[in-house]
Amino acid sequence: TSNTEIIVNSVIVLFVMDLDEWIFAALKACNEKWTEHAAESEDSSSDTKVEKGGAIDEMKDKIALQDAQIADQQKELRLLRSQQEELVLQMDEMKRQSDDITILREAVKQLQESQAATSASSESFPIPQCDANGSVTAPTAESVDTSSDKVVGNGGTMSEVGDENALR
Repeated sequence: TSNTEIIVNSVIVLFVMDLDEWIFAALKACNEKWTEHAAESEDSSSDTKVEKGGAIDEMKDKIALQDAQIADQQKELRLLRSQQEELVLQMDEMKRQSDDITILREAVKQLQESQAATSASSESFPIPQCDANGSVTAPTAESVDTSSDKVVGNGGTMSEVGDENALR
Protein backbone atom coordinates (compact mmCIF):
# COMPACT_ATOMS: atom_id res chain seq x y z
CA THR A 1 0.00 0.00 0.00
CA SER A 2 1.16 3.50 -0.69
CA ASN A 3 1.45 6.36 1.77
CA THR A 4 -1.63 8.09 0.43
CA GLU A 5 -3.72 4.92 0.77
CA ILE A 6 -2.67 4.57 4.41
CA ILE A 7 -3.58 8.20 5.11
CA VAL A 8 -6.95 7.82 3.39
CA ASN A 9 -7.73 4.63 5.33
CA SER A 10 -6.77 6.31 8.62
CA VAL A 11 -9.06 9.24 7.94
CA ILE A 12 -11.91 6.89 7.04
CA VAL A 13 -11.48 4.95 10.31
CA LEU A 14 -11.48 8.17 12.35
CA PHE A 15 -14.59 9.38 10.54
CA VAL A 16 -16.44 6.10 11.17
CA MET A 17 -15.51 6.25 14.87
CA ASP A 18 -16.85 9.83 15.14
CA LEU A 19 -19.99 8.84 13.24
CA ASP A 20 -20.55 5.93 15.67
CA GLU A 21 -20.29 8.27 18.64
CA TRP A 22 -22.75 10.76 17.08
CA ILE A 23 -25.29 8.01 16.35
CA PHE A 24 -24.94 6.69 19.89
CA ALA A 25 -25.47 10.20 21.33
CA ALA A 26 -28.56 10.65 19.14
CA LEU A 27 -30.03 7.31 20.22
CA LYS A 28 -29.30 8.12 23.86
CA ALA A 29 -31.12 11.44 23.47
CA CYS A 30 -34.14 9.73 21.89
CA ASN A 31 -34.53 6.93 24.36
CA GLU A 32 -32.15 6.06 27.15
CA LYS A 33 -33.57 2.55 27.54
CA TRP A 34 -32.25 1.65 24.10
CA THR A 35 -28.77 2.64 25.11
CA GLU A 36 -28.60 1.50 28.78
CA HIS A 37 -26.86 -1.72 27.93
CA ALA A 38 -24.43 0.04 25.68
CA ALA A 39 -23.78 2.70 28.32
CA GLU A 40 -22.98 0.03 30.91
CA SER A 41 -20.57 -1.68 28.54
CA GLU A 42 -19.11 1.73 27.72
CA ASP A 43 -18.28 2.32 31.38
CA SER A 44 -16.56 -1.03 31.61
CA SER A 45 -14.61 -0.30 28.49
CA SER A 46 -13.12 3.01 29.65
CA ASP A 47 -9.77 1.25 29.60
CA THR A 48 -10.42 0.51 25.96
CA LYS A 49 -10.90 4.25 25.30
CA VAL A 50 -7.50 4.96 26.81
CA GLU A 51 -6.04 2.35 24.48
CA LYS A 52 -7.91 3.92 21.55
CA GLY A 53 -6.51 7.33 22.47
CA GLY A 54 -3.01 5.84 22.38
CA ALA A 55 -3.77 4.26 19.00
CA ILE A 56 -5.02 7.60 17.69
CA ASP A 57 -1.84 9.33 18.86
CA GLU A 58 0.19 6.60 17.21
CA MET A 59 -1.76 7.07 13.95
CA LYS A 60 -1.20 10.83 14.12
CA ASP A 61 2.53 10.22 14.51
CA LYS A 62 2.50 7.90 11.50
CA ILE A 63 0.59 10.49 9.48
CA ALA A 64 3.15 13.17 10.41
CA LEU A 65 5.98 10.84 9.39
CA GLN A 66 4.28 10.08 6.08
CA ASP A 67 3.72 13.79 5.44
CA ALA A 68 7.46 14.36 5.93
CA GLN A 69 8.23 11.50 3.54
CA ILE A 70 5.85 12.95 0.95
CA ALA A 71 7.56 16.35 1.24
CA ASP A 72 10.98 14.70 0.73
CA GLN A 73 9.70 12.80 -2.30
CA GLN A 74 8.28 15.99 -3.78
CA LYS A 75 11.67 17.71 -3.40
CA GLU A 76 13.36 14.75 -5.08
CA LEU A 77 10.80 14.83 -7.88
CA ARG A 78 11.48 18.53 -8.50
CA LEU A 79 15.22 17.80 -8.63
CA LEU A 80 14.68 14.95 -11.09
CA ARG A 81 12.51 17.15 -13.30
CA SER A 82 15.17 19.87 -13.42
CA GLN A 83 17.80 17.25 -14.30
CA GLN A 84 15.51 15.94 -17.03
CA GLU A 85 15.16 19.44 -18.47
CA GLU A 86 18.96 19.83 -18.48
CA LEU A 87 19.34 16.50 -20.28
CA VAL A 88 16.77 17.51 -22.90
CA LEU A 89 18.71 20.72 -23.54
CA GLN A 90 21.96 18.78 -23.83
CA MET A 91 20.34 16.33 -26.27
CA ASP A 92 19.09 19.24 -28.40
CA GLU A 93 22.61 20.71 -28.47
CA MET A 94 24.06 17.33 -29.44
CA LYS A 95 21.49 17.04 -32.25
CA ARG A 96 22.49 20.47 -33.56
CA GLN A 97 26.15 19.48 -33.41
CA SER A 98 25.39 16.24 -35.22
CA ASP A 99 23.58 18.19 -37.93
CA ASP A 100 26.58 20.54 -38.22
CA ILE A 101 28.92 17.56 -38.55
CA THR A 102 26.75 16.12 -41.31
CA ILE A 103 26.85 19.44 -43.16
CA LEU A 104 30.63 19.62 -42.75
CA ARG A 105 31.06 16.05 -44.04
CA GLU A 106 29.02 16.90 -47.12
CA ALA A 107 31.12 20.04 -47.69
CA VAL A 108 34.37 18.05 -47.35
CA LYS A 109 33.04 15.44 -49.78
CA GLN A 110 32.18 18.16 -52.30
CA LEU A 111 35.63 19.72 -51.87
CA GLN A 112 37.28 16.34 -52.41
CA GLU A 113 35.21 15.77 -55.53
CA SER A 114 36.09 19.26 -56.75
CA GLN A 115 39.80 18.64 -56.08
CA ALA A 116 39.64 15.32 -57.90
CA ALA A 117 38.02 17.00 -60.88
CA THR A 118 40.62 19.80 -60.78
CA SER A 119 43.51 17.35 -60.55
CA ALA A 120 42.06 15.34 -63.44
CA SER A 121 41.89 18.48 -65.58
CA SER A 122 45.38 19.60 -64.45
CA GLU A 123 46.83 16.27 -65.63
CA SER A 124 46.10 17.32 -69.21
CA PHE A 125 47.72 20.72 -68.52
CA PRO A 126 50.57 20.12 -66.04
CA ILE A 127 51.24 22.92 -63.58
CA PRO A 128 54.83 23.72 -62.52
CA GLN A 129 55.54 22.77 -58.91
CA CYS A 130 57.89 24.33 -56.35
CA ASP A 131 60.27 22.05 -54.45
CA ALA A 132 61.57 22.57 -50.90
CA ASN A 133 64.48 24.80 -52.12
CA GLY A 134 62.10 27.17 -53.87
CA SER A 135 63.21 26.19 -57.37
CA VAL A 136 60.53 25.60 -59.95
CA THR A 137 60.23 22.13 -61.39
CA ALA A 138 58.61 21.99 -64.80
CA PRO A 139 56.15 19.26 -65.76
CA THR A 140 57.50 16.39 -67.83
CA ALA A 141 54.89 16.38 -70.58
CA GLU A 142 54.94 19.04 -73.32
CA SER A 143 52.19 21.58 -73.13
CA VAL A 144 51.28 24.93 -74.54
CA ASP A 145 51.40 28.03 -72.34
CA THR A 146 48.55 30.05 -73.79
CA SER A 147 49.42 33.20 -71.85
CA SER A 148 52.78 33.75 -73.64
CA ASP A 149 52.29 31.57 -76.73
CA LYS A 150 55.55 29.75 -75.99
CA VAL A 151 55.95 26.01 -76.33
CA VAL A 152 57.14 24.42 -73.15
CA GLY A 153 58.88 21.04 -73.28
CA ASN A 154 60.85 19.29 -70.62
CA GLY A 155 60.83 22.40 -68.47
CA GLY A 156 62.30 24.90 -70.94
CA THR A 157 60.92 27.74 -73.05
CA MET A 158 61.42 28.07 -76.78
CA SER A 159 64.11 30.68 -76.37
CA GLU A 160 65.99 28.34 -74.03
CA VAL A 161 65.68 25.54 -76.55
CA GLY A 162 67.05 27.87 -79.24
CA ASP A 163 69.99 28.71 -76.98
CA GLU A 164 70.68 25.02 -76.49
CA ASN A 165 70.68 24.48 -80.30
CA ALA A 166 73.06 27.39 -80.70
CA LEU A 167 75.43 25.81 -78.22
CA ARG A 168 75.52 22.57 -80.19
